Amino acid sequence: MKTTAGILILVLPNFFARASHSACMGFLAGLLVLLGVSAAAAVPTLPVGEGPKVACINPGWKNDQFWQDTDGAMEAAARELGVRLRIYEASRPEDVIALVRQLAGGPDRPDYILTTTQKGVRTHLLEATEDAKIPTFIFNSGLLDEDRRRVGGPREQFKYWIGEMLQHEEQAGRDLANLLVDAAVQAKRTGPDGRVRVLALGGTETDSGAQLRNQGLKRVLAERDDAELLQIVNAHWVYEEARDKALLMFRRYPEVDVLWSANDRMALGAIEAMRSMGREPGRDVMVGGMDWDARVLSAVEQGKMVATIGGQILEGAWALVLLCDHYHGIDFASERVAWLSEMLPLTKETAGPASKYLGPGNWEKLKFRRFSKFHNPDLKTYNFSIKTLMGKPGATKAKP
Repeated sequence: MKTTAGILILVLPNFFARASHSACMGFLAGLLVLLGVSAAAAVPTLPVGEGPKVACINPGWKNDQFWQDTDGAMEAAARELGVRLRIYEASRPEDVIALVRQLAGGPDRPDYILTTTQKGVRTHLLEATEDAKIPTFIFNSGLLDEDRRRVGGPREQFKYWIGEMLQHEEQAGRDLANLLVDAAVQAKRTGPDGRVRVLALGGTETDSGAQLRNQGLKRVLAERDDAELLQIVNAHWVYEEARDKALLMFRRYPEVDVLWSANDRMALGAIEAMRSMGREPGRDVMVGGMDWDARVLSAVEQGKMVATIGGQILEGAWALVLLCDHYHGIDFASERVAWLSEMLPLTKETAGPASKYLGPGNWEKLKFRRFSKFHNPDLKTYNFSIKTLMGKPGATKAKP
């Protein structure tokens, strides 16, 4: 073995200088077998070729389960796709702009920036990435309507804004409202006039997603004659603020039947406030939220919450599929540049099966690589379907 090892030391430099990536990996695997080492344990399975460098800038909510899940799904997708992903946090609009400029002029200049327009960053972000000449993809939260009317969509006024993936926020707000009102009617939780009395917690008023979710709620309640909106208060997506404001609302409207929340984190805050007053979610008040927060899935399974509507935690991972293909010369614009991701409700019957695919240790089960045209040359169209991704866990469609 010593002689063999000596010969290998002599030939390895020339071999690696001339061999392809796949040949090198195959050679190393064989070498490790020869030396009695497990190739599966020692050599990671890597995609052929070097993938794009992607800088993801998220809003900087370190303790927010939604962003932890979003980051986890992206990291799993990046490993499968060969994307060199780095995640940065910036909590203020000025921090986002400063970070873009730092990345543009630094040694870690990315091939792409993947980010959101939350927290009032608006078109300032696109102006900064346009100046830096870094292709940019927006996900999760898009431009406000007033900004979109002024600058248009991807690849219009801003050429380096190459795409976006957003969710159908208004429909999500509608679906949650209908599910909660239907549950209250079924449980005979109505006022003397037979109408369901609704309180609502909204997100941040300057976020387009928060505006659209609220709009969906209001439109449903305007259309239905069996429900009324008592009050809607913005709690800025924050657990503690939602808890404190919900406590005040419950004191003002003790007769409430439904608590609609624009995200799961605020729903959990409202549940704490409710219980401090001796009221039980799922019995005294029908509660629902959005985001598929792992902490909420168990509450939905137990009947403490009616539903959580989500799926947008996967948008960052879907975006990496598109950017991976774009980097390798397959432009997703052949289909579209503005994408809408699915948001589906998980209820008592479906939360359990879906939870097997969500959260730390589960993201790898989703196998994002199968959705890439670069990695699957026979793939003709993108199919970013949650049911396909999870092997059809039975996510329920809300009534229109």
